[in-house]
Amino acid sequence: MAQIPKPLPVSPRRLDYEALVAKGYSGTVFDAHLETGEYREGVGDLRAALGFYLAAVELQPDHPAALRRAGEMYFRLGYFEDCLRLLTAAAAAGDTSAVVAYRLGRAAESLDRLSEALAHFDRSVAGSDRDAKTYYQRGRVHSRLGDLAAATDDLLKATQLVPQYLAAFYDLARIYALRQMADESLQTLRQIQGSRRMIQKVRRDRDFDFLRHYPSFWALLSGKITI
Repeated sequence: MAQIPKPLPVSPRRLDYEALVAKGYSGTVFDAHLETGEYREGVGDLRAALGFYLAAVELQPDHPAALRRAGEMYFRLGYFEDCLRLLTAAAAAGDTSAVVAYRLGRAAESLDRLSEALAHFDRSVAGSDRDAKTYYQRGRVHSRLGDLAAATDDLLKATQLVPQYLAAFYDLARIYALRQMADESLQTLRQIQGSRRMIQKVRRDRDFDFLRHYPSFWALLSGKITI
């Protein structure tokens, strides 16, 4: 379900550029706002960072870095429509990177626009085919769209790229269970057996119901079967 954004009264924040120059700053007014946004982002003040990035966008509306930074802040603050708007503009301005395509996919997915999300993830993979998180997110979208075979392929690829990717192993085991592939699901569950949090999720997740009549499933969850 798409998230409903909370009020976010963030407007562009303008610096006193003349005062900065008087103190020895030598960059442009645009650079000052972009750099201040980056600093605010670095210390975790995301709303202030967004304000300075929006000011940078006002100063140079077609600057891909400013558009991308503002779009990323909107995403982190939960404003996915605004994220899509800014990142689409960043792509149109020349930032066709895999990172921007990935973030567009995440924003579209968060709005339940799954076909759109899938197209963005496809572009991200085309630009960088070694990014495990993109395969993971695309696999989850395939799963939500009912294409369990494609979901399996993507989640398996994510675990191959990052062998410690517990979330990917969890979802891969879940998809195997939905496909009634018991041996594959149980073997994959062994990869997350050391995580109590993950095992508790498995216990609650109805997608694993197919395995519940297997004694080895309960033995694995209780730790009687070890890796």
